This record gives sequence, C-alpha cells and structure tokens, in this order.
Amino acid sequence: MTDRESRKTRTRRLALPWEGVQELLRYWSGKGALFAGLAAVADDDGRRWSDDDVRRRAHRILFQRCLEVIPHLPTTADKWLAELPVTSTRLRYRGSAPSSGTDWVATRRHGWSPRTFEGRTRTRRSDPIAVSVFHWVAHRLPKVQDDAARVERDIDKDVQPQLAALHEASAELGAGSTALAIPDRVTLSALGRSGALWRHTSQLADLLRLEDTQDLLRLSREQIEPDDELRYRLFHLGVLGLVLGAVRQLSWQVFSLRPLSGAKKPGPAFELVDPGGGSWELWFEAGAIWRRAKVKEPYVAATAGVRQSGKVKAPDLLLIERKRRFTVVVECKLSSESSYIREGYSQVVTYLSELRMHFADAGEAFVVGPQEMITETSTGVTHSGRVTFCSSQTFQNDLADVLREAVA
Repeated sequence: MTDRESRKTRTRRLALPWEGVQELLRYWSGKGALFAGLAAVADDDGRRWSDDDVRRRAHRILFQRCLEVIPHLPTTADKWLAELPVTSTRLRYRGSAPSSGTDWVATRRHGWSPRTFEGRTRTRRSDPIAVSVFHWVAHRLPKVQDDAARVERDIDKDVQPQLAALHEASAELGAGSTALAIPDRVTLSALGRSGALWRHTSQLADLLRLEDTQDLLRLSREQIEPDDELRYRLFHLGVLGLVLGAVRQLSWQVFSLRPLSGAKKPGPAFELVDPGGGSWELWFEAGAIWRRAKVKEPYVAATAGVRQSGKVKAPDLLLIERKRRFTVVVECKLSSESSYIREGYSQVVTYLSELRMHFADAGEAFVVGPQEMITETSTGVTHSGRVTFCSSQTFQNDLADVLREAVA
C-alpha cells in the first residue's frame, strides 16, 4: 500500500461536513452533477478522473451491498419461472358449446334449446408487477456488476450461477415486451409479501433504485462515503457547500454559473453578490484562473527551465472580488496525519502571494481539516495575509466573519 493509499484509508473514521454536502446538493438535481463534481476534484498525483471513474467506484460499493442478497437468488432459470406469482382473472364468454363454466341461467334467457352458451372462465398469468420488477433488476444489476468488476476484479466470482440464472430467466420471459419502469417503494413492499424469493428480489431492487430517487444525500452517504478514493473528494465538495452556507447566512445572493466539470470555457462555478452589490467569483479547483487571465502562473514560469516542469498549482477553492481586489483562498485537507494538514500552510501562503501579484491587493487563507484533527481555530499573520487553520465544523462561521469584515 502506498503512502497516499494508506493516508486515505485512515480517513474512514473522520467526520465529513454533511451540512456542507447538503447545502451544495440544493443546487443539483441528479446524480450526474454529483458524479461530475466528484470527478472534478484534483487528485494528488495529477491523475484526471472522469464521471465514469466515479460511477464505477460508487457501483463497486453498491454491488458489495448487493452481495448480501444475491446468494439467496435461484441458481437456475427454471426456479425463477416456477416462483413467479400468478394472478387469476374471471371473464365472461359466449360460445357454441357448453363447458364447466356455463351459466345456464344466463344461457336460458336466449331461448331454449340454446344455440349459444354464456359462462365464465378463469385465466391465470404471471403477475405483471412481479415480472416488471424482475426484468428491471435483470436489466440494472449487470450494469452495476460490470462497473464493480472494473474496479475490483473477481468481486462477482462467488455469485456467477445466480447472475447467469437471472439473465437466462429474463431472456426466456422476453424482457423486451415489458416496460422497464423503476419500481417504487409501495410496489416493492407489496411484492416482498409474495414469498422469500420475492422479498430478496425487492431488497435488491431497493438497493439498485437509489441512484434514480433523486435522494443525493442518501446516495452520498451510502455509495460515495464508504469508498477511500471518493471520501476526500466528498470532503472537498462539503467544504464548497460550507462556503455557500456562509454567504447564505450573510444574506448574499448565490448564482450557479456552470457545472463543476465539463465546461469548455474556464470560469468560476458560482457568482456571489453581497448586500452592497459587490460581485464575488467562487472558483472550484481554481487553476483555470491563470489561463482565463492569459497570465503564466509564477510557479510555472519559475520552473520552466526544469526538466518535466511543474503544472499549475492552485487553491481548492477561491473567492475573489475584483473591484475590492480582495481574495479568500481555501485548501481542503482530509487526513489523520497532522504533518499532511500542516503542509497546507506553505500551499496557501504561496497561493496568496501569487494571487496578490496579479488579482488582489489583500486576502486571507483557510486550511480546512477534519474536526478530529483541528481541535481549535488558530490564525497566523504573514506578509501575504492571515492564514487560519480550522475544522470543517467551525469553517462556515469563521469564513462568515471574514466576509462580513471584508464588505463592512
């Protein structure tokens, strides 16, 4: 295990700023925005993530939960077909010959001797609700399985018989003839009372439908937070949400300008308007500010002569008010290692110094870490501006105080 992997593994018990995550989710309407935002967080080793990378890791967590249920499913298609619940319907008919269901009273009304016979018949067919849920699970589960196996090879090796039986039974029933509607909780609750197999099928469907319920907070808790590679990204988004919460606390207006990733033109993610009419840019992964201004970052310029020269260094989050020429730099540090958190000092002092050369005359910086590691807020004064270390628990109020002072 590398030092980086070890550090991320040790973050599992550190609290995340869920109030900030919930605040940010107010501006998003679907899982696509969440996955894109997570992918946009810069990786320590410079690797660029895609939305698909995030989805696959989220699906690995989801499939791991599904593995608690899949072993209870049939290992043959015949077992599935035999267990399908049936519904019975009585229909009236008129025929040229009598049968066991002939209604003699109704038949006699047409005269005697009768030429046609009226009666009732009973038809039996597979329960359409069960068939619909079954096909939806059979369609959805393989996609999650494939994503999970791309992240963790052989994660599905012990349930191959169950997965094959599910696929074969779906093919025999003719999945194409059934609309693949996402089942709701009421439907799954009713189906779960049809026997042990359908109780397990309902449990599986309930796990698989989470991404389509628009409950992004629950999705974050259940499929994002448990993954070591995604947790620190979620912390980063949570701190962004705390910034939005701070300005909303001050009665500022918030305007979302673009997705956190995928924009062809670089720019701030949000515009924040203070009560005095000042317009603040809120940048997420702010390296693009140099490219947008057509200015070479000092670090890049200084290291240009070095073999394999460095890439742009930039704050995780950046607030800047152009008219006041004031900036706030925010660096996010989710770690249980105090030395790693302290590294944020040299980073934010550098960022402040560079930004003041081109974009601002004054500024402040925050290094935000987990509340378990930063037990109290502390501030130091540098030539470039004040630097404050604080926990995600106090950051929103600490930032609000700085912004209140800046616009006073």
